[in-house]
Amino acid sequence: MNTQITRRHIVFSLASAGLLALSGCGGGGNGTPAPRPQVLYDIVELPPLAGDFESGPTDMNEAGDVVGSSFGPDGPRATLWRSDQPNRPVNLGTLGTGETSIATGINAAGVVTGHSATNGPADTRGFRWENGTMALLAEPPQTAQTLPQAISANGRIAGTLLRQNDAVPTGIIWEITGQTQVIPSLPGSAFSLPQAIDSAGRIVGQTQTSGGVNAVHRGFLLDNGLIRELEPLPGGDRSSARGISENGWIVGWATGGATGGALRAVLWRDRGGAPEDLGALPGHAESTASDANTNGQIVGFSENDATQRRAFLWENGRMRDLNSLIPANSGWILMQATAINERGQITGYGIIGSQSRAFLLTPRGDGAVG
Repeated sequence: MNTQITRRHIVFSLASAGLLALSGCGGGGNGTPAPRPQVLYDIVELPPLAGDFESGPTDMNEAGDVVGSSFGPDGPRATLWRSDQPNRPVNLGTLGTGETSIATGINAAGVVTGHSATNGPADTRGFRWENGTMALLAEPPQTAQTLPQAISANGRIAGTLLRQNDAVPTGIIWEITGQTQVIPSLPGSAFSLPQAIDSAGRIVGQTQTSGGVNAVHRGFLLDNGLIRELEPLPGGDRSSARGISENGWIVGWATGGATGGALRAVLWRDRGGAPEDLGALPGHAESTASDANTNGQIVGFSENDATQRRAFLWENGRMRDLNSLIPANSGWILMQATAINERGQITGYGIIGSQSRAFLLTPRGDGAVG
């Protein structure tokens, strides 16, 4: 399972995509196929830029505009897929003379944030893109790299920075005034890594102790300047928050005694209550929740022992394989859902025609799965 700490930076490779059909994913007890559920979503491919070979999304706004990356021979390029022209990806460009960039967040106004390698991978700088112009984000003195992860409705940006001669990242907020402030860490943690921000400026993510592979991750919520821990499941020792809805649902992953150390998708209600284990799809042991909306819908991915992933939708206490909710003849295998908006639209990535592609799902009817 991918437990890397940056928000939604996905390596899109066919080798790890799990093209073989999963065992134990449906079917009747007598060996006959189970009846297929009613189709609930229409699916649209979000193609890469001309000359590139893969596309992957990171975020989506309420209009259904999606941002992410198009992957080509020279690396990723920050890309926007507008809802009215999803088959015409927009190259957001790079900072300076850089060749690569990644878009990580978009708000309702269409303002995009992300980062661009200006002089090779070791010289990565954060940007704000608006109305066709990419601008460098302000940097405190002695900054070596900046990696924005999310942007709020009013334009506040949360991310991390690396200082010169210091390998420990620092969580940071870029205010709409251009000023920056450091995000505190939980007691005993070395640093904070923000992953998402809501319209009120609440930030969620994870803190981490030093120690490399033995580091301890703990989810956090930063609210009005105060940071609090998001607990793991009972008996667990790790947690990470990946998304927050406007009504205070925080989602991510955690371990617990009952999971045997496996990562499980979790929900912290009411801005940080006790975590709820959302389960995993049949035949799977691990799962991660990426995002939630105010309608009680949560998206993410579930993974089996062979590291084959399937995108899920959780609603009303039930986790559903998104592959069962799209047309049977679509040709898609949906691997991971990364974001959901208030209209119930879902973006993520999957495989179609042996190619890794971003997708956009739009619900039929009222969008309720039930």
